[in-house]
Amino acid sequence: MTEKNNYSKEIYHLCSSFYDLSNLAIQYIDNEGKILVQMIQPHFPDEILSSTNDSFQEVEKQLRQQKPDCCYFFITSFQLEYIAIGLWKEKEFKGSILVGPFLSTTPNLEFINYITSINHLPLHTRKTLANFYESLVIVHSQELHHLNVLLINLFSHPYIMPDLRSSEPVQPTSTRREVRYRQQNAQQLIEARYQFENILMEAISKGDSTLAVTTMNDHQELTDFSSRNTADPVRAYKNILVTLNTLSRKAAEKGGVHPIYLDSISEKFALMIERTKDLPSLSEISRVLLTEYSESIWLYSNPEYSTIVKKAIHYILLHIDYPLTLEEIARNIYVNPAHLSRKFKGETQMTPTQFIHLKKVEEAKLHLEKGHLAITEIALLVGFNDPNYFGKVFKKVTGMTPSQFIRSTKKTLKR
Repeated sequence: MTEKNNYSKEIYHLCSSFYDLSNLAIQYIDNEGKILVQMIQPHFPDEILSSTNDSFQEVEKQLRQQKPDCCYFFITSFQLEYIAIGLWKEKEFKGSILVGPFLSTTPNLEFINYITSINHLPLHTRKTLANFYESLVIVHSQELHHLNVLLINLFSHPYIMPDLRSSEPVQPTSTRREVRYRQQNAQQLIEARYQFENILMEAISKGDSTLAVTTMNDHQELTDFSSRNTADPVRAYKNILVTLNTLSRKAAEKGGVHPIYLDSISEKFALMIERTKDLPSLSEISRVLLTEYSESIWLYSNPEYSTIVKKAIHYILLHIDYPLTLEEIARNIYVNPAHLSRKFKGETQMTPTQFIHLKKVEEAKLHLEKGHLAITEIALLVGFNDPNYFGKVFKKVTGMTPSQFIRSTKKTLKR
């Protein structure tokens, strides 16, 4: 085996150890720009991929000019964060180690809107972007410092294969009375947990977030795994949150929330649970999870509306960045346009067109407040082919033109 292959094999073992500890994607890129080692790389959306590749090329140039003990931290225009270090052997640049992408804050709707705005992306890409960002690991500032220390010390020394040894396992002994006692306790615990789950699901299905969170807090003994599994309490708590995520999704579906919205919420929390590393953060996730599923009842179920109107609202919200017509909506939910118009107006007190305009203006406001795009670009983003018509609709809904809205927002921020 050549010296280069031996070196790559050593780097592979080091990268593997780092990945197993941190759960962060890591690559070894040699001095010719070839990726020789890659531990779990996220599937980048097409909108991000080309920009990310350009950033990597610039990073390598910077690493060649830095000292061997330099950790290079950088953020792309898509707010993706990375750490990179140069690999040196006898003052010769051998390549680079690239860790990431990761985030320093939890991505929310405002974060995704900011990304689409500064990178001039169409609104319909938000779902794809949200799924991608929610799959990334969150690294806080203190953790970032420790990662830098670990990287520099890990890759500045030759790899040493450990000599692993173990002792004989100790077999536990239990009396018949102890076994029977544990079985009785386990039965009581299971019955209590089922009762707790039923109360929790009922609270979520009714949209009562306060009751859901209070129920969870009042029954901490049923979800506290910190003392029950000393080997890995974090993994044990993750398992119970995975179950909670499933139960909450079922409860919200019972409350009338469309599966389209539930799939997005469920996937987001599944990823958040897996990438979280400590018990306090997992406890906070349980609170946020219960709150969001409960609030989805009020946001998406529209329990007071008929099935036809619900379907129309769902279709509008999912296609809000496209030009929409009554005929198109009716065709896609398989009803007569005139019948849909009568039902919609009777139940919402708005025509379908008025509702569409209201939602498009709400989307436009988010971009106008950021100030990163021209009004014409925002009009196109929210599905208006004619900027002048967009301005008329905006004024009819808000009482202001888009320009007046921007000025009022700036005045508010200065106060």
